[in-house]
Amino acid sequence: MKTAIFAIFKTGKHISANGVKTTWGESELNQIADNYNKAIFTAPLVLGHPEHNAPAYGEVNKMFVQDDILFAESQVNEQLERHILSGEYNNISASFYLPTSNNSPMPNRYYLRHVGFLGALAPAVKGLPKPIEAIKEAAANFGDYINFNQHGMQFFNEERTAQAIHEKAIYMQNLTGMSYREAIHHIFNH
Repeated sequence: MKTAIFAIFKTGKHISANGVKTTWGESELNQIADNYNKAIFTAPLVLGHPEHNAPAYGEVNKMFVQDDILFAESQVNEQLERHILSGEYNNISASFYLPTSNNSPMPNRYYLRHVGFLGALAPAVKGLPKPIEAIKEAAANFGDYINFNQHGMQFFNEERTAQAIHEKAIYMQNLTGMSYREAIHHIFNH
């Protein structure tokens, strides 16, 4: 599986697929990122917005907020990668459990339910970078010698450690707009 960082949501006034109008601030996005815990519930990567979060084409490892955008660092399987690169699924949409959701894995708090990749359906949140950008950036910056997963960085060639850290920092810089220094700080502290 390939690791990619996707922009999945942003602050602002949004109307959900079922017509509910909500305003999301940076505090809500930070809460979603801070609440995310794979030991409690792992949010899958899915096609569309399936009722039962299946089938999964990968999973979210962790999340962070940068410049009013919620990002998900995720493991992407080859089938989803092919769908994205072919242009079949060129939009992204996040689904959340609300603090009032009865079936939330973390009651009384916001929690990520899944990240949906959309084909012909337009996303409710406009203006997010396309998923293909994250996949192409990952392909350009990472080789087989490194895997960024939920346990941190796993190196397949110890001689490439500094290079791998540098490449992830450049990748994060290109996708999120954070400075190189912020990216390095994020790599070692999240």
